[in-house]
Amino acid sequence: AAMMINGPWQVPVLNGQKKVDWAVATIPVPEGKRDAIPPIGGTVMTVPENEDASREKNAAKVLNCLNSEKNQLEWGQAVNNVPTRTAVA
Repeated sequence: AAMMINGPWQVPVLNGQKKVDWAVATIPVPEGKRDAIPPIGGTVMTVPENEDASREKNAAKVLNCLNSEKNQLEWGQAVNNVPTRTAVA
């Protein structure tokens, strides 16, 4: 294919194809139209309101751990995502 719209999860697959010369570019749009808008979002992590305060508190601890600078950097490198923490992005 001359072009495909994909995400960061595809990087290891493309890197594994020794005969494929690939690069990254913005999504083309007709001239004079608005900017390209990617068809996908990012990762969303939330703690829903819960009647059990201890469960909500424990879930918040998990999210705080996942969103630490150290873990965001490691996760981002492992799955080719931009970390949520600007300090390590």
